[in-house]
Amino acid sequence: MSSDTGPTAEGSVSRRIGIDRFLESCADLVAREAGEGRLAGCFVCGSFATGEESLVEDAGDAILLSDVDLVAVVRDLDTHRSILSRKRSIGEACEALLPEVRFAGRVDVGVLLADEISALPHSPGIYDLRERGRVLLGPPELLEGIPDRDPARIGGREGLRLVENRVPPLFAAHVLGESTGVDRWRFLYALCRVYTDIATAALCLAGRYVPGYAERSTRFGEIAGGKVAWKELREPVERWTRFKIEPGRGIAREAIGDTGDEELWDRAAADLLRFWRRAAASVAGRDPVEGEKTDVGLMIEENSLRARRLTNARRWAALLRGLGTTDGLRAAGALRGRMLTVDPEAFIRLSALSILDARVAGGKNATVGGAPGGFPFGAGSWEEAARLVTRHWHRLVFDREEG
Repeated sequence: MSSDTGPTAEGSVSRRIGIDRFLESCADLVAREAGEGRLAGCFVCGSFATGEESLVEDAGDAILLSDVDLVAVVRDLDTHRSILSRKRSIGEACEALLPEVRFAGRVDVGVLLADEISALPHSPGIYDLRERGRVLLGPPELLEGIPDRDPARIGGREGLRLVENRVPPLFAAHVLGESTGVDRWRFLYALCRVYTDIATAALCLAGRYVPGYAERSTRFGEIAGGKVAWKELREPVERWTRFKIEPGRGIAREAIGDTGDEELWDRAAADLLRFWRRAAASVAGRDPVEGEKTDVGLMIEENSLRARRLTNARRWAALLRGLGTTDGLRAAGALRGRMLTVDPEAFIRLSALSILDARVAGGKNATVGGAPGGFPFGAGSWEEAARLVTRHWHRLVFDREEG
């Protein structure tokens, strides 16, 4: 796969390619794109905020596995709209600032109005941002506007959403099995994130969330040992968390063992679905183990939140415009009233779960019956359904049809 990397490999690669300087250059680029005086600040969130980014060296190439999540804080709505409409091109321009690195992920540019910081939701990522976030431009106290909340109150629904968000990237990784080079690392990283997100979601459910991958793995081990529902996940969470923190040939070998890629993917898919079933049952106030016996479709409906009607309609309109006239009209006909009652991201996430359920139950030759009206996927192979749902997901979240 790659040359062996020692305990300090990630840190040494990070220093060699100048990650800190790169992040500062990205913030400067975002400021230029916003226009003079229009940017109140810029910060980085996710792994790069907490110092837990995943980098690896393979055959002399530095590969950045983690996404770089930048957020521009702007002063006015016009600038917000301008950056949002160009987030893809701005992200790609940031990636071009580091030509000596291969991006397994992406630079993603988000945007907030200055007065939205105090209204950010209580979630694992936002809690980490307040506790360990990094301001690249603007006043150091920029993130102090995030309310100081108790991590024990993040709640199970945020955990469920986190796990649901992991399904489209897992679908995208399926075609990368048995690959080499950067695609090989993409495949392994997608599997590893299944298990790190399972740990995070379980701690949200248990009211024991804590920042830091290593800390979460340890704490998950503590609660999993006493819970039948999570017990079998204790070892793979620990193993794949080690890979997240210190990716390299030796750690990858430990995570993989003698297992082939198809079986590795199948295990991750089954573990993800099993965890979601049990977690969804727990959120609904039932015994988690009973989730194994409940129809996924019923559980999806039970755990669907109804958001604001006008907000939903606007977000659906933006998504359907991106589909083109024919596909957009077909999708609108299939959705009908659901465009007012269901958030599009939630709809796509839960559609992906139904495909995952079919794949885990039916194996690699599984078929799906198709969603009502044929959107976001029609009847046919699970792989084609997964491809369509993943494309919609990427368009919604990243403004790209591919991850």
